Amino acid sequence: MVGKGEAVINKKMQGLAAVGLAVLLGTAGCASQPQGADPHASASLQTAVDSSSREKEDSSLPSSSRDAAGEPGAASKLPRPEGYSWVMAGADGYHLVVKQEDSPSGASYQIGTINNKGEWVHPLRADHIFLSVESGWASQPIYLGDGVFTIKYATTSDRLSSFLMYNAKEDIGFDAGPCSDINGFHDGYLVVRGSNGTPAPVKIISSTGEITEPGLKAEGEIGLYSEGVFYLDGRFYNLAGEAVIDLSEYRIANIPMFENNKCYIELRTRCGEVSYTEIDHEGNFLYEPHRSTLSDP
Repeated sequence: MVGKGEAVINKKMQGLAAVGLAVLLGTAGCASQPQGADPHASASLQTAVDSSSREKEDSSLPSSSRDAAGEPGAASKLPRPEGYSWVMAGADGYHLVVKQEDSPSGASYQIGTINNKGEWVHPLRADHIFLSVESGWASQPIYLGDGVFTIKYATTSDRLSSFLMYNAKEDIGFDAGPCSDINGFHDGYLVVRGSNGTPAPVKIISSTGEITEPGLKAEGEIGLYSEGVFYLDGRFYNLAGEAVIDLSEYRIANIPMFENNKCYIELRTRCGEVSYTEIDHEGNFLYEPHRSTLSDP
């Protein structure tokens, strides 16, 4: 099992390697396809159905990523397969494809990446990171943004999951280890809790596999990293874990993030009333908070 030692496989899942691999690759039952059936379309449809149903049960993954990964029918729009057997996942123009080869000793697999035209972005490889799960349970691939797909490959005794990541833009695979409350990659980084519980240590993961722990503890939800900062418990922090904007004197009702050099903020009073404003990168209000939304006339 690829890992860093902190992942403890549930003993009840030992011996399920073949089943786990079939679930990961979307191959369960594929040998029973009717003769003459289109393996590309049927396997792709099954992958989408399996992924959609599994992800609905998984509240630890972001809804936006679940939508991107599911993409009903997206795989069936690709050119007919040449050199691969089926599509296992796809989003943002990247599609992970599987080639299965059968022999008397058993099936072997390779994974590669194609674009929307069916052209190879990265060739098939037997040492793909998603094929490194040797025992236990693995999930369907989920898309996290910035070209990065992930699978959960182990669950610890406290129900914290470990994740393998694959950057389809750069053809880079890496082990992200235990993560909680995954929200998605944005501007090249993913900010998560590194364990369960409150407070929990913050882990920063780059889309190319660099992992740092800046010494922060998370009480509430963590915002998406954007334009150099991420929101956590009333403050915005940079990648070094330094607080650069402090709004802790206010009761922030949303999980804000910067976009186009400004950030939309909801301020809640002790009586429950909400006012709206925006701030710049210095933390200055761009206008006085008011009680109508930005979309109101």
